[in-house]
Amino acid sequence: KTKTKTNILCSGYFGVHHNFEQKGINAYRPFWSSHDFRRWKFDIKILYSYLRVQILFSLSGINDLESKKSMHLIKMLKERFRNWLVENNVKGVVLPGDTEFYSKLCISLCKELNIPTFIFIHGIPAIYYKYNDNSTDYIVVWSDRIKKEYVNCGFAEDKIIVSGRPQFSGKMKQNIKFCLDDILVCTKGLNQIPYYINENVIISDRGNTFLYLEDIKKALLKIGIKKVRLRNHPGESSEWYIKHIDNNFFEIDRLKLDDSLKKSTLVIGPTSTLLFDVVSRGINYLAYEPEVNGNDLYNYPIAWPFVKTNDKIPLARNEKELLTLLNENSTIDNTIIDDLVADEFDISHVVSIIKDNK
Repeated sequence: KTKTKTNILCSGYFGVHHNFEQKGINAYRPFWSSHDFRRWKFDIKILYSYLRVQILFSLSGINDLESKKSMHLIKMLKERFRNWLVENNVKGVVLPGDTEFYSKLCISLCKELNIPTFIFIHGIPAIYYKYNDNSTDYIVVWSDRIKKEYVNCGFAEDKIIVSGRPQFSGKMKQNIKFCLDDILVCTKGLNQIPYYINENVIISDRGNTFLYLEDIKKALLKIGIKKVRLRNHPGESSEWYIKHIDNNFFEIDRLKLDDSLKKSTLVIGPTSTLLFDVVSRGINYLAYEPEVNGNDLYNYPIAWPFVKTNDKIPLARNEKELLTLLNENSTIDNTIIDDLVADEFDISHVVSIIKDNK
């Protein structure tokens, strides 16, 4: 007799659904996800309701969203989604975050149905605060050190599971050298989802995006660098940057990340998960994270590990400090990987919670 597989919904990054499938779990993609349609498993009624709600969000103002008609459309989608979760005997939900509408809707339904929910973080957390990433039953992080930061800000210890991260866990670290031959500068993009401190949304000034790049340009010009490549966050528009930056100094980097890093000898950037990609390839990373009244340029708290007490990362808080790092041939300590990624990728605890959900 063939054993029935366990069903989950999974939109976690880095192809984590493959890891669940290797454990005998069907990992279906949520209907609101635009990737890998082959893993969808929804009937036409849900897709119809979803499209109607999407049109509503795209064309309506706040007053329209609060109308009885709008509430009816959302209620209909919620009811159909709830029925689908029950009919397909879903035993767990894995999400990359809990801030957008459909994730919130899914989490609320799972609480009603006693389906365990998990956030799989997909990078170095930009902020540690108990009101963020805290609506699921569990949060899955890359290392014990990151778990400690979440506990320190108020998360329950048993809510946090350490998994490691497939691409980096267990990799050999390479020696880091200081070299200015081909410099890649990374933008400091605005957060694309709202974050809150004491339940108040953080307000940011987008103009500081360019002040950040100007500081880096000034420091590099002082050591004789005339041109660098500039890489924007995937969620940003390179064409928008071209309209505002010094294109004689910054050249937009349009290569795939792997190809871009193969060329690079030094990367200068902000708090970013790109640190892992850079250091794991033996490339130097200098962190530029300006501080204004105790926060970063966008009014966010500056999170570990990009803090002065961590001497493994060469870190500058202003143009003068960045110039010092460059003149002193500063290099990152490659053991930072040990602090931020567990030695092995292991989701066995997550799988046990899912399979124990009767």
